[in-house]
Amino acid sequence: MKNINLSHPLLNKREDLLQWTMNLLNPVKPYFIQHHTRLNLEHFSSGAPDDVSRIEGFSRLIWAITAISELGPNDPWWQDIREGLIHGCDPDDPDYFGDIEDYDQRIVETAAIGYAFVLRPECIYNPLSSVEKENLIAWLDQVNHRKAYECNWKFFRIMVNIGFKSLGLPWNKEACELYLNDMEAYYVGDGWYKDGHPDHAHTDYYVPFAMHYYGLFYAMHMEDVDPKRCQIYRDRARLFADDFIHWFEADGSALPYGRSLTYRFAQAAFWSMMVVSGNECSYSLGTLKGIILRHLRWWDSQAISDSRGILTIGYAYPNHYMAENYNAPGSVYWSMKTMILLTLPEDHPFWTTKEEAYPVCEQPIIQKTPKLIFYHDPMGKQLLAYNGGSKHSNGHTHVECKYEKFVYSTYFGFSVPKSHKTLHSGAFDSTLAVSEDGSYYRHKDKSKEIHMKKDSIITLWAPFKDVTIRTMLIVGYPWHIRIHKVKSARPLQVAEGGFAIENSQNMCKNSDKDSAIISSNKDFSAIQNISNFDHADIINPAPNTNIMVSRTLIPSLIAQLEPGEHLLISMVYGGPGNLEDCILPDISLEEAAITIIHEQASSTYSLDFM
Repeated sequence: MKNINLSHPLLNKREDLLQWTMNLLNPVKPYFIQHHTRLNLEHFSSGAPDDVSRIEGFSRLIWAITAISELGPNDPWWQDIREGLIHGCDPDDPDYFGDIEDYDQRIVETAAIGYAFVLRPECIYNPLSSVEKENLIAWLDQVNHRKAYECNWKFFRIMVNIGFKSLGLPWNKEACELYLNDMEAYYVGDGWYKDGHPDHAHTDYYVPFAMHYYGLFYAMHMEDVDPKRCQIYRDRARLFADDFIHWFEADGSALPYGRSLTYRFAQAAFWSMMVVSGNECSYSLGTLKGIILRHLRWWDSQAISDSRGILTIGYAYPNHYMAENYNAPGSVYWSMKTMILLTLPEDHPFWTTKEEAYPVCEQPIIQKTPKLIFYHDPMGKQLLAYNGGSKHSNGHTHVECKYEKFVYSTYFGFSVPKSHKTLHSGAFDSTLAVSEDGSYYRHKDKSKEIHMKKDSIITLWAPFKDVTIRTMLIVGYPWHIRIHKVKSARPLQVAEGGFAIENSQNMCKNSDKDSAIISSNKDFSAIQNISNFDHADIINPAPNTNIMVSRTLIPSLIAQLEPGEHLLISMVYGGPGNLEDCILPDISLEEAAITIIHEQASSTYSLDFM
């Protein structure tokens, strides 16, 4: 282990975080509508009706407002929130939130209210009249009688009942127990959950910012009635922390992987809850402080708000192409869950302890549950996660891009298509795009088989019913080798894409038969033909397809394949820094094996893999 320390003058103290949070909240104020029951931030829609999705904007502010002790019961923020609840929970009011149905988006929005019941009853509940209290409780109690999706949604009922219990109100133990038991099926060991049934759900940020976040909140406030489960939740979170720390890089960035990335700095919400709950793990408080604050600083340097100061849908800049169907204008304020840190007083050890450097392992980190192998940049500027993928897919937007690319990078991010027609529209970075007509392309959306080894990943996938591809990733930093054994009953055109790099001025671009190289004075991305590709090319993708930068280039290799069996081998490399400083391996290709020689070490891999 060695420490990498990247200092930054912002967001060092509690008052810094408080000011930063208020700077995010205050621009929203003019956009309350309908007696503060809803927010109207933008004119676009999610999968929920607009009248419902605007409730989402209202409720998600509560995660931050609740955490700020400086905002007392008479503060205008709490006056607005109470007014919204008074009108929104009165079934006879024109601005009523509406009855909660099965699988209703409103189920999600009840969680923040239960959270506030626990932490700030003097602001959200006590000032209400008896009738207003009855209406609010009756509206929330609907979650005890409605069905939630088979995922983290089942925790929202739990959050509401924790709130009821904290107020000394009747709470539905039986309804809670039912969903708590259901969610035990999502636990897959070693601190990891799936966000739903393991045969159908993925492993992603819903594990830290949902399953563990709510589990630790439960452990803080239900110890007197459920001590055994509380201890289980604490133990699981500690186990998970040992793995999850590797999803972050020393510069503060976190791995862009999976869905709901528009929640942005919710990526660090787990660490905030670990600190607030006092749940110690293998890493010091100073280390956790560094992870959280560097993460927030990283986000502070990104273009995550519009000219009004409103947080936008997107990742490192406003981008609707990468969004989920359920993302509404106010969805991104789910990120405010991280601000539970503000419940800690200024004299809490978190604020007084010294921020410590990020601990980086110099060896690759294998995580079998998410099926990822992590490589950290020795300089702390890029994390690469090599990916085995999943044996299933689902209907979420761009699921094949968010879970099935060969490698994910904190520096390059990943791209999503505007269309699957043409390489330009598809923006096929970090994958092998396969077409039968040279127009419509597919790439891996699930794996039939996944085999993880310490320095390689082997998958079997099928882009068409009569085409199978066995892929071996030989992993390194900042390079990796891709080997594809293609068996096809039809002619194919394939394109092997490297990292999508920012298309900026003063780029140096070079492509020939066997390589495509793009570099600048700050970074580089390249791909090299080792075997059987026809030629190299530099693809200029449609704008706004990448989640990190709006204009990109993708170094690619192209091949036309006749029906039969083919072996395709390439080397991909890229990262921040100068291309001249990149040390690449020597590669020896024989009939039945490939040998990689790098930094005086040699490894040989059979080409007869499986």
